[in-house]
Amino acid sequence: MCREPASGWHPPTNEEHERQSTLEFLIEIEVRLPPTLSFEERAHLFEAERARGRELADKGTIRAIWRVPGRFANRTIWSAPDATALHAAIASLPFFQYLDVEVTPLATHDLGEFCPGFAPGLVVDWQP
Repeated sequence: MCREPASGWHPPTNEEHERQSTLEFLIEIEVRLPPTLSFEERAHLFEAERARGRELADKGTIRAIWRVPGRFANRTIWSAPDATALHAAIASLPFFQYLDVEVTPLATHDLGEFCPGFAPGLVVDWQP
């Protein structure tokens, strides 16, 4: 048997629905380019990777990114509607065949509303 909605309840707006239907993931990436790549191949690959990364950031898929000092690695926050879409986005990276990727799904935390969030400049300011 269904209960009556709580007082003040309203159906979610489109914006609320989109926010609720998007999952966030912590992505840990180690890049392992083979030493056999020529200078030209590496340069082309870096250019393509940067362009694709920018596209994913502009779409709101890549939300924040940090470099890991001393390593060819990064840590990122990605948003996607589900794990299949996330995998497709990661696989679209030109470096994909040279990546070791660890994915951790993230869930909200009760203390989240009290935290200041990311410092300016760490998060892509994405507007749908």
